[in-house]
Amino acid sequence: MHFASTVVRPPYEANSVYLQITSGCSHNACKFCTYYKDAPFCVSPLEEIREDLQELKDTGYSFPRIWLQGADPFLLTYDKLKTVAELIHEYLPFVQSIGGYGRVDSVKNKTVEQIKSLKVMGYNKLVFGIESGDDAVLKRMNKGYEAREIVEQLGKLTQADMDYAVIFLSGLGGHGYGLSHAVKTAEVLNQLTPFRVMAAGLTLFPDTPLMEDVRNGSFVEATEAERIRELQTFLENLGSISFLVGLSHKGIMVQ
Repeated sequence: MHFASTVVRPPYEANSVYLQITSGCSHNACKFCTYYKDAPFCVSPLEEIREDLQELKDTGYSFPRIWLQGADPFLLTYDKLKTVAELIHEYLPFVQSIGGYGRVDSVKNKTVEQIKSLKVMGYNKLVFGIESGDDAVLKRMNKGYEAREIVEQLGKLTQADMDYAVIFLSGLGGHGYGLSHAVKTAEVLNQLTPFRVMAAGLTLFPDTPLMEDVRNGSFVEATEAERIRELQTFLENLGSISFLVGLSHKGIMVQ
């Protein structure tokens, strides 16, 4: 199997089988993230994908779901995702669904009708690390999009009746800004229909631009009490959506 870096997936995808179709992150500039620093963004050649699918076929095992590797495999065009699905069903006809991570701007190159078609091919329950719905936080953390784009782009998945999950990152607003961050993010999500919200807490890592901001005093970390109140406020303002609480932005989640 071809893997350019460690496998990254939500905890509830532990029983899925992993297939790399992209490596690295097409954005790779969020100030807090360390996930994909070891691999530049790259689209896997079809020959590599075929080799990996043949290897999975040769195991003799059947499994219902494949989780695509890479920070945002959903960035690929409709035609490329269609080709990937066709290959998966050719080699592994027992696979019923295909998941993976996506960025908000990964949806821009697809129409609602194309997303509907991708769902028929098996794509479903993708995960989008929006982290925030607060424009000030999104800009400061260099997420690469605004809150209105979250509603516009993920709203296309809602129109296509495709299930998706989102990640909220508490503490991302820093000291004194948690309540505003919680309310504004909940307001965005209440305009959407994610089947699940995963709440993770910001962890500061030494090799990130955000840690440099901490060192120079331009970012002050939220206290534990602030984070608890932020999460409580987020829940109070959030509609009826399935919820997971996380331990860190590394994706360790507990129900």
